[in-house]
Amino acid sequence: MKKSILISLIVIFAFVRRIAQVGINTDNSAPDPSAGLDVKFTNKGLLPPRMTFAQRNAIASPSEGLVVICTNCKADGTGCISMYLGGQWLNLAGNCDLPAPPVEGNHIQTNTQITWNWNTTPISTGYKWNTTNYYPGATDMGTATTKTETGLATGISYTRFVWAYNACGHSGPDTLTAQALPCGSSFTVSHVAGGIAPVSKTVTYGTEQIVPQTQHG
Repeated sequence: MKKSILISLIVIFAFVRRIAQVGINTDNSAPDPSAGLDVKFTNKGLLPPRMTFAQRNAIASPSEGLVVICTNCKADGTGCISMYLGGQWLNLAGNCDLPAPPVEGNHIQTNTQITWNWNTTPISTGYKWNTTNYYPGATDMGTATTKTETGLATGISYTRFVWAYNACGHSGPDTLTAQALPCGSSFTVSHVAGGIAPVSKTVTYGTEQIVPQTQHG
């Protein structure tokens, strides 16, 4: 039994040594021509070995480019990625990037209502919206990129603010500007079937500015 296992291991080892490249994946794709080891996953990462500062420094004759996770190598005792380069161990600084401010979209205006719109921002996990440039008091919109504000004064221009955020913090504000349409202006509304509207349709409404007539007796 032991002899059979030994023979099997020798065969496997000999076979692996003849492979010029190795691909690790779930779709059986060939490794990239430039890679000796090509790991391909969309739900898993590459996990380097973990060790303490003393264990890392005890590695005999480390090769240039050797990478480990050192669990206590930073000045405050926390962990980081360490790489051996130029004859010494280097701690690789990791930056936690903030998202960029959202870009203003096309707003939908009526006489007393504005639907504010903005575009999605890379590496953001959500957005906040406010009537003033004050992030702590802003309304958390989650992943929504639209906010409908009602009860506005006809013909008045408004300025609003929106931020993108992620686990690292938040962006600077993007300034949104739009006007509640004055009387006499037309506006477009998209109706969705159900409730009041029998069918889904887009309608452009016109308004009139009427001056009340004074009655004289």
